[in-house]
Amino acid sequence: MPGQYFLELFVNAQVYSNTVPNWRAVDVTLGRQLKTILYLTNASVHDQLATLARDHGWMVFETPRVSPSGVPYLKDMYHHASQNLTGCIFYGFSNGDILYNRDLLVTLNAIFPVPDITYNVFGGTLKLTQLECHL
Repeated sequence: MPGQYFLELFVNAQVYSNTVPNWRAVDVTLGRQLKTILYLTNASVHDQLATLARDHGWMVFETPRVSPSGVPYLKDMYHHASQNLTGCIFYGFSNGDILYNRDLLVTLNAIFPVPDITYNVFGGTLKLTQLECHL
């Protein structure tokens, strides 16, 4: 692996507090292959969230650039993230309400070995009206 991390995943200020420890637990389970970044548009307003994120090993930065209406520019966050941790194989943005398990990195690892390819991986959510769990 060329870098210290396999995946650098970032999110903007609209993150749920249960997402922070979930992403950290996935990272610990997978041997610290995931680096997480929280971008905030106004760090003083989000002190509690920034502290929670830092306490769980996240990096916290001011959003590089926002539109006149305050919406972060995704392209600028990707650029900043790739400059922050060079050598990662994947850099990604996720909505702050998405919880992951180890399958995220298993899936990415399955497509990684193909040489000389630029990866664009997209995911989506599925609305389930009823979910049954059979153990």
